[in-house]
Amino acid sequence: MPITGGRDILPADEPTTPQIRRAPMSMPSLASQALPAGHVARADRAALRHIPGDEGWPVVGRTFNVLADPLGEARRMAKRFGPVYRSRLLGETSIALLGPEANEFVYL
Repeated sequence: MPITGGRDILPADEPTTPQIRRAPMSMPSLASQALPAGHVARADRAALRHIPGDEGWPVVGRTFNVLADPLGEARRMAKRFGPVYRSRLLGETSIALLGPEANEFVYL
């Protein structure tokens, strides 16, 4: 899924594509990154159903997938649902925005 400039949102595992270095991610760092920015009140979850995504298991959602392989999980979800998708981490619904166009839509 190319974006402006012909670069991929998340680089593939091909030698010609620049790679993003994988940083170890602990549960506290994941929580500090995911929850404040993506927290959605329970009453508002129904309003987000139109955003494609997979919230996974009740309560834990896709937390274990993200902890096991954060970059791989983002790639899988982006490939399946596109650069804007809904997920559940640590029991809370979150929205991922990948790439400059998705973030520009929100911030401008």
